[in-house]
Amino acid sequence: MPFSNQSDFAESFTRKYKLCVSDFDGVQGFTEKLQMEAYLRILEKYAKIKLDLNDIVSELIGKTATDNLKNLKEKYKIIAEVSELLEERENIYLDSVFRTALQPNKLIVDLCKAFSISGDLKPIIVSNSNQHVILNILKY
Repeated sequence: MPFSNQSDFAESFTRKYKLCVSDFDGVQGFTEKLQMEAYLRILEKYAKIKLDLNDIVSELIGKTATDNLKNLKEKYKIIAEVSELLEERENIYLDSVFRTALQPNKLIVDLCKAFSISGDLKPIIVSNSNQHVILNILKY
């Protein structure tokens, strides 16, 4: 059944279901670009190489930060330890999150409003994202 807008979908959803479980990155908050840019900055700093987002995004999506950094370390002959790269990437990413007005997904906003109106549906966020990042998005 097609819906005329996201609010109609959200209202229909809350009448039919009692629980909504969703991932955070890319679903509730549009954080993927910032995460990918953090990898680019790692490559600039440690491999002295400047790439475009399109050059690396397909090999990074859907993998953990640890796996991505291990792969980048091997591919670009980075000397630093993965633990150092992880810490640096997290710092770059968090800095970007707090400097950027991250916008939540409009559908998620509508669903959350419908959840609060119905009182029956409990939203659950599943994520391995930093709690500060999640709270920054949810404040909207």
